[in-house]
Amino acid sequence: MRVTYEQMFQEFNRVLLKNGFSMEKAQVCARIFTENSRDGVYSHGLNSFPSFIQSLQKGTIDISSQPVKVEAFGAMERWDAKYGPGMINATFAMNRAVELAKENGIGCVALKNSNHWMRGATYGWQAADSGCVGLCWTTALPAIPPWGGKEAKLGNNPIVFSIPREGGHVVLDIAISQFSYGKMRTYQLNNEMLPMNGGYDTEGNLTNDPGKILESRLALPIGYWKGAGLALVIDLISMVLSGGRCVSELGKQETEHGISQVFTAFDLSRLPGHSEMSERINQVLDDFHDTELLDGFDRVRYPGEGTSHMRKENMEKGIPVVESIWNQVLAL
Repeated sequence: MRVTYEQMFQEFNRVLLKNGFSMEKAQVCARIFTENSRDGVYSHGLNSFPSFIQSLQKGTIDISSQPVKVEAFGAMERWDAKYGPGMINATFAMNRAVELAKENGIGCVALKNSNHWMRGATYGWQAADSGCVGLCWTTALPAIPPWGGKEAKLGNNPIVFSIPREGGHVVLDIAISQFSYGKMRTYQLNNEMLPMNGGYDTEGNLTNDPGKILESRLALPIGYWKGAGLALVIDLISMVLSGGRCVSELGKQETEHGISQVFTAFDLSRLPGHSEMSERINQVLDDFHDTELLDGFDRVRYPGEGTSHMRKENMEKGIPVVESIWNQVLAL
């Protein structure tokens, strides 16, 4: 089953307005949910929308709040998100980081007391569309064990890098686990096993069964000990720069809210040799594509390349939806 972009956007917008959002905030959130599904990230689009509405009803998100600047240090600022919708806060924070970058060459906004931003790549694309290199990350509930440990002590802490390019931005959006929890839920929804081990079951055994990993909340970090280390330093930097909660403090809560995030932008137009940079980026990507392929692969793709193709296909054919979840949204 497929629906058009406009159909999906209008349904999301309708439900958000019904739940008390202002028109401006409803449209931002509806757009981001719709774009996530349009780009093939269904786990953070339609599939997450019903649970997002449930979190509104639990009271962990303040839809009327606005981010407040706490401190400024030259090209860096600290903001308090006041528990507002994560997508609204993240859009604001990256926009502010871009504004600072346009003034100073670099801009950094550290945010505390925010909520789930859904797909992190949204804010990488946002920076790249503004002509900036983007770098952002977020903390999350404990979901990864330290290397050698049996308990979830580290957040999945997604991190995003983006490089602007006329022929299609390069945007890398990765969770620190081998498979993001959203991706594992998609595999579970489709009654599929992961293509490789993605975490541990409740008995501490490696498994590719997404249901068992979701039950244990013990995902396997990328690069094993390297990923565990990366998750830790993301948590520490987020806490230090924002003055907000660390992952261990988030883990004491019943739900994921009040998280810490960092958004950084670099204005490429301020750099020497900017006019030649686009050509050099293309040369790197051409060399990247010019490689002998392994059996079973038709080509290699740079981060963000597949998104561009998926975006075009879903705009032409309609966005695929899980009918039962779509019907849930229609009934809200």
